[in-house]
Amino acid sequence: MVIELENDSYAKNYLGNLSYHIERINQRKENNRCNHAYIAYYDDVPVGFISIYLEQEMYQISYGIVPEKRGEYLGALLLQEFSEEMFEEYPEINTLTLLINNLNTGSKKTANLAGYNHISGASHTMKRM
Repeated sequence: MVIELENDSYAKNYLGNLSYHIERINQRKENNRCNHAYIAYYDDVPVGFISIYLEQEMYQISYGIVPEKRGEYLGALLLQEFSEEMFEEYPEINTLTLLINNLNTGSKKTANLAGYNHISGASHTMKRM
């Protein structure tokens, strides 16, 4: 899944080097328990990647959906369910943040569908209810 997203120019443009990202998450786990990367499945088929990590005192989420599954609203479903689960699992998290490149209109729409609010610049957040 990681290799597929790394080989997709659209995903690579916005996600960057996922292998490096996962390596950094594993390094951060030593200092904070809320640093994880997951492969997302839909109907027992891997469809994407999602991670949460603590960076500059913000809990940030990064995600990507494989090209053949984009446009099916799986990203919004994944993001919404994952965010709700993080709030349930980690009581110390009050706000989740997405940093979305302004040119990435698909991710901005996905964030909105999942319940995130645009704050300013690249920041989109969801607050604990």
